[in-house]
Amino acid sequence: MTDSILTKDIKAKIKKLAYYQIIGGLVGTLLSIYSIIKSESPASYIYFLAATLMVFNFFTIFSGQQLITGKIKRGLLISLICQIPQIINFTIAGFGFTLVSGILISIGVDYTQSFKLVMNSGFSMLAFNWNNQDASIIFNINIVAAFWTAQIVKIQEEIKYRERLLEGLTL
Repeated sequence: MTDSILTKDIKAKIKKLAYYQIIGGLVGTLLSIYSIIKSESPASYIYFLAATLMVFNFFTIFSGQQLITGKIKRGLLISLICQIPQIINFTIAGFGFTLVSGILISIGVDYTQSFKLVMNSGFSMLAFNWNNQDASIIFNINIVAAFWTAQIVKIQEEIKYRERLLEGLTL
């Protein structure tokens, strides 16, 4: 892909995404290291979660690095792979999942006792809950991850469109 097909607007969006990925990954990595150091009991569960989050954060940093170094298509694909699992987080009858590398601003519904709107915020986390005797039923959508996912898809579509347009002009 040539740099000439990227408009200033697309370049600006890619740059913002790259820095978001890198900063979110770095902060997440630091928070993982901090949680390991701060842990008072050497529970393998904490080490597993911290190590998993660190691997995910390194992958996130790598996607930002790819975008900055001009490997746009690869960086966008990896960024998309990083953002999609962050969109939905949930808890159902003692089982739950939350993954965030960057900012979490979520809105959701708590069906536990009645229909209740819930909002959460946070930064870089990985939470697995299983069989914790919690009867909660909660679904959340991370607005930040959904926004970045939509932006990535739009950028990918714009690049494909501009490439096809350029191909048509050169034939």
